[in-house]
Amino acid sequence: MKKFSQKQNFCIFAEPLGELAQLARASDWQSGGHRFEPGILHQTSKRELSNHLPFFMRYYTYILYSEKTSRYYYGQTNDLDKRIKRHNSGQVRSTRHGTPWSLIAWKECQNRKEAMRLEKMLKNIHSTEKLNSFLERHQFQISDSSQEVTDPEK
Repeated sequence: MKKFSQKQNFCIFAEPLGELAQLARASDWQSGGHRFEPGILHQTSKRELSNHLPFFMRYYTYILYSEKTSRYYYGQTNDLDKRIKRHNSGQVRSTRHGTPWSLIAWKECQNRKEAMRLEKMLKNIHSTEKLNSFLERHQFQISDSSQEVTDPEK
């Protein structure tokens, strides 16, 4: 296991070949070095953890489109497949009326803060032309179904 960073008496470790990370509580300082009790995991919020583990949690900003309502939906998540399934199964109140939703574009972000910033910027765009420009400028991945977002009114 490799040590990536240390904060107070908690050290962050990750498997060298995997993405699995764990926080281990450090025992008292000993003359022989640090001792760790791997069975005792520090309880922390996802927000706190993602600030310390930028390599661990990937976030996505995404755009969905509903043929039924001719509307776009912008969001951010750390599990894109799971989130789209939730939208399409009616588990998300704000998108329940427009199922099924199609993924139009997405961008992988380093952290939640960046994903939320892009989502907020997207929600302030009200024309298809500006939306396409934004997607190109911020290097969003476009879904295979179309190469650019089209105006549903046309």
